[in-house]
Amino acid sequence: MRLYAATAFGDINRRDPKESGQYHNRGLAYFFSGALAKARADFKQSSELDPKYACNALWLDLVDRRSAQPSRLAEATTQIDMTKWSASVIWHYLGQMTSEAEQALQHGVNVPTCGR
Repeated sequence: MRLYAATAFGDINRRDPKESGQYHNRGLAYFFSGALAKARADFKQSSELDPKYACNALWLDLVDRRSAQPSRLAEATTQIDMTKWSASVIWHYLGQMTSEAEQALQHGVNVPTCGR
């Protein structure tokens, strides 16, 4: 089913190849179906089209971790707007969560998901 979803996104990408969200969504389908190389390629393409979207960097990092590759998340922070909500998630993954960010999360700050 998941691989079918990834195949269905392929048709969409041909219609609008500059829409980063479609690559991101297909990357998710590939990731959850276990096709990590294809997931990485789609997250990378989505990131190139929309370099400030932090979720692409996070998903690329997850693919790299599952593929036993070194993390590139620290380098990605130079492109990402680190004043947005996602900064605390990235700091967490990098082991650099500040006490302020931790407190904000503990006090129920509404943190949106990485959905498109």
